[in-house]
Amino acid sequence: MEIDYKVIYAVKCPKCRKKADAVMGGPGVPAGTYREPVHKLRAKLIQCNNCGLIKQLSDENWNDYELWYKTKLKGHSLWAVNEEVLDYMIEWFSQKILKPYDEFERSVVETYPKWMITNKDKTLKKLIKLKQNIT
Repeated sequence: MEIDYKVIYAVKCPKCRKKADAVMGGPGVPAGTYREPVHKLRAKLIQCNNCGLIKQLSDENWNDYELWYKTKLKGHSLWAVNEEVLDYMIEWFSQKILKPYDEFERSVVETYPKWMITNKDKTLKKLIKLKQNIT
């Protein structure tokens, strides 16, 4: 079943390179994993409160954006689509013993790649650094 699924991604503004919002939309099926996102969501609009840019994206340039919360760790891409997801990841990786709290969280954290789990402390440090980069 396809739904009109909308979520806000934090992206780099293509004009000023500061944090902007990308309105992602469907139709699409919100499914996939951290390893292989298959949301089939498309960026519909990029809006920057810093420089005032409002950019409508077409079907040809729907993926013309760069995530704001993105870095490298051990040759892999470490990312979060927005601050809410980043906060959740920081909270989860801050646990002494990594375990999901409930069934929903289990479905989320089971998708984290092995390199994130085996490098728990480094992953957490990188996530915190991404959080501090908020501008």
